[in-house]
Amino acid sequence: METKQYFKSMSAFCKQRAKMIGEDELFWLTEAELLERLSINAERQMKLATQQLINSLAALKETPPKGAYESCVRPTVMMRSVFVGSAGSSDPLVSAWFM
Repeated sequence: METKQYFKSMSAFCKQRAKMIGEDELFWLTEAELLERLSINAERQMKLATQQLINSLAALKETPPKGAYESCVRPTVMMRSVFVGSAGSSDPLVSAWFM
């Protein structure tokens, strides 16, 4: 049973109990009011928890994974070092690349 439903049903029980003969009406009505407030509070907490979860998931989507930048840059740097090292090569294609 959901927390909100539990508090609402207990509140209804307390109101019913207050109508019974020989019961302390003030006590049971006070309990019913307290349980109604707890029901409202439980609903607010659920909304806040849901919103916080949504915000944290959105932040994870925006942030690149750790090491993502290095994995994109390294192959390019390695390729450049290979070509730069070959600039004085006798191969006509490699020499044409640097002209």
